[in-house]
Amino acid sequence: MSPEQVESSPMPPSGQTPLPYRLPDVTLKHYSTITNRPAHLSYFFGIFGLVPLVGLPLSVAAIILGIIGLVKVKRNPAPGANMRALVGMLLGVFEVVELLVLIGFAMFVRR
Repeated sequence: MSPEQVESSPMPPSGQTPLPYRLPDVTLKHYSTITNRPAHLSYFFGIFGLVPLVGLPLSVAAIILGIIGLVKVKRNPAPGANMRALVGMLLGVFEVVELLVLIGFAMFVRR
């Protein structure tokens, strides 16, 4: 900055302290798109249901929460919630079917 710009910058009158800088009112609500928590949980339960030991309970939870999330999307649309609920539900159904096929195959091979 040149000396002229420094002299012309607004300064409080002598004897007064400058006002503190106010931060803009920014909260996480402006950046968060998680307004449909059942759809979000369905998505993550569907993904984590791929883990072999915890697959069945998480996949059933993903199906149930996906249905709840889709119902909630109809009432209050949120960006991305529809796809999260659908993906979670589809992964949950896939995991349950896969587990039933594996159990059937293991029973068939055992005979």
